[in-house]
Amino acid sequence: MKLQTRMYFILCFLLILTVNLISDLYILILSMAVMTAFLIFFTGKERVSLKRFFYFFLLAAFISFIQVITIGDTPLYHVDAPFIKLQIYKEGLIQGTGTFMHILLSVGIINLFLRRVSRKDLLDTLKEIGLPHALVEIIVFSVKYIYIFKEEIGSIRMAQRARLGYSNTRRSIRSLSAAGGIILLRVFDKSTQLAKAIRCRGYNGNDIIR
Repeated sequence: MKLQTRMYFILCFLLILTVNLISDLYILILSMAVMTAFLIFFTGKERVSLKRFFYFFLLAAFISFIQVITIGDTPLYHVDAPFIKLQIYKEGLIQGTGTFMHILLSVGIINLFLRRVSRKDLLDTLKEIGLPHALVEIIVFSVKYIYIFKEEIGSIRMAQRARLGYSNTRRSIRSLSAAGGIILLRVFDKSTQLAKAIRCRGYNGNDIIR
């Protein structure tokens, strides 16, 4: 199993490297179409839900948008709104589109890799290839807090919806800003509680928590 995990790890690394070296937009679009079709018609026990890519989609779109309005010398389109003025550049649009596809393709490859490898095998492989112990610990705690973060977001949004916190645009913005502060405070409290709990159990930083 460890050998298989290593092979998956190397394959994942090579695929991500190859994808990010591609600069031709037509090849990227074709790769994106193949990846999307593979994710939708995944042949495992359960298909991959594209909903989990929503936040990565927003992140990729935000980074691409910044590149579109800041990179380039050839003006393509000008937005002159009452409160905002934007200049869209041709070079920025090309580079931003490429960045957008690079991010989503990399996320899709990692998602497929994680579905084929258990967390225990992955951590053992990372440790065996010589990855620093501190970095492995950071990965472990990051994975744990992703689920904690997700649960907190769900509970807060459910409570806000029960109070009609998203009934209109203005209240939605206020609810989202309030939720952000609450989530940060709750995650910080949970991290403090976890630190105390593992210290009480004799954790000294030398053993990997699974």
